[in-house]
Amino acid sequence: MIAIIGCKRQKQDYECSADEMYEKAFTYRAQRNFIKQAYDDYYIFSSKYGIIHHTKVIEPYDITIQKIGTKYKVFRESKPFDEAFIINNINEFMLNNVDNTLHCHVTLAYMSYLKPYVKTHNIQHIKQMQNTGMIKERYTEAFTKWDGNLESALQIVQKPIPRNPESEQQWYHPELGEWYGKSYYLWKEFKDKQPKLDQAMLRKVGFGRLPHHKQWRIK
Repeated sequence: MIAIIGCKRQKQDYECSADEMYEKAFTYRAQRNFIKQAYDDYYIFSSKYGIIHHTKVIEPYDITIQKIGTKYKVFRESKPFDEAFIINNINEFMLNNVDNTLHCHVTLAYMSYLKPYVKTHNIQHIKQMQNTGMIKERYTEAFTKWDGNLESALQIVQKPIPRNPESEQQWYHPELGEWYGKSYYLWKEFKDKQPKLDQAMLRKVGFGRLPHHKQWRIK
């Protein structure tokens, strides 16, 4: 059984294996730790290289196939991806994995390129949380509670989002540095240091509804 993980924005700034390239992102580390113990092997769906084995050596890049205009927009510019190359790469990967069960731990934007193969392959989409902090929490919980039952573990990963969830995230400010936690506690810690720091605005940044507030953004 094979897992496919979506690539991450945070990357190393040097050439290295795909696994090392993306492990800079805390969401990737949480996913990878769980997937290593639950699957026979795992690949990464890269917006530049396509579906690649985690041992493949790659260079850093700034490319995304995330579609602008959805509820959770991408508030940044990046280089366009080579769609024809990605499609050809996926087709080759699928030809080599007709007999394998594939679990796709990717966002809807990436999954849209895998859907054409659902009828011919044993493919299951493992739905991802929109909030990166919750992704980390879910996969960490699945990892710590692992008892050999993949179905139960995937229920943890995909369990419904609680109403108005607030989870810890990695924040960054160009002058104040990095900070990890919930938006409310960030506001409490810095409200006296930053005039007009707004708790509600920080919360919107945490949910991906704003790109930044008072230069605070999700790293």
